[in-house]
Amino acid sequence: MNKCERIQAVLHGKPVDRTALSFWWHYPEIDDRAELLAEAIVRDYRAYDLDFIKMMPSGMYGVEDWGCQVGDPDPVLGFKRLLDGPIHVPEDWRKITPRSPDQGARGRELRCLELVRQAEPEALILQTVFSPLTSAAKLAGRDLLLKHLRSSEPAVMTALEAITRSEEAYVDACLERGATGIFLATQFAGESLLTEAEHQRWCAPFEARLLARLRGRSEFSLLHLHGQNIFLDRFLRYSVPALSWEDESLTMAEGRRRFPGIVVGGLDRTGWVVAERPEVVRTKTRALLQEMGAKRFILAPGCVMALQTPPANLRAVRELVG
Repeated sequence: MNKCERIQAVLHGKPVDRTALSFWWHYPEIDDRAELLAEAIVRDYRAYDLDFIKMMPSGMYGVEDWGCQVGDPDPVLGFKRLLDGPIHVPEDWRKITPRSPDQGARGRELRCLELVRQAEPEALILQTVFSPLTSAAKLAGRDLLLKHLRSSEPAVMTALEAITRSEEAYVDACLERGATGIFLATQFAGESLLTEAEHQRWCAPFEARLLARLRGRSEFSLLHLHGQNIFLDRFLRYSVPALSWEDESLTMAEGRRRFPGIVVGGLDRTGWVVAERPEVVRTKTRALLQEMGAKRFILAPGCVMALQTPPANLRAVRELVG
């Protein structure tokens, strides 16, 4: 089986020759340069012989063009934090207007995608896109966003509309430039951040619009639920074939039992994959594969892997998969 055939078989519940596998992590020193980032992504895809590519832009790329300033990357995971943004008072949200997918940071990431596609014409490639409410939180900080939504909702809603229109155009452009699908990440999946009613008002309609852009154009896309104590039931109705999460309280087996599509994860990105010796990593990976097998399952990190992950441990996982 080649990589596309393997993922297709997983998607359709058919037998596969082995468990599908992918890894991903940030490249904080070079993720503002399309050429260097593309080279690094392709290099690691080939080095570990992965089954699909997840594009790894800076987590702040989607809000750069609205005037966000970011600080140094997190030393463990490589993500970048907001130092200062355009939102201070509720009326600032009305200044957020749609952005073109071909310009600024989005244009840079489209160029990176094109370079990866040129280097790997047959690869399955997922471009990272953040949910509109997640991007709004990156613009203002999560606490200020929630305060404004609950006190000045009309102003924030104008920004959510502008963000969604920007991402709809960007999803279209990604599919046109070579993406197989998208990796849609939300940071409002758990920790009691939102009530069910708030999720249905501020998240679900905008996320549904992005997923609708994939209809008839992408068979393989992935929804990522970021956070702890996630409310999985809120996402079971979403039209997406694959789901991942980082919440340790929800096992892969339980997630697969409840979610009708593919579950993606299983590798403890900041735990045993990083800290243990290769022989221990092999033992834990073997146990995971014995539990999950290959049906409706892709072995991957729950979220981005730690920058300090030893290559020997990644090779141990890859070799064990076969």
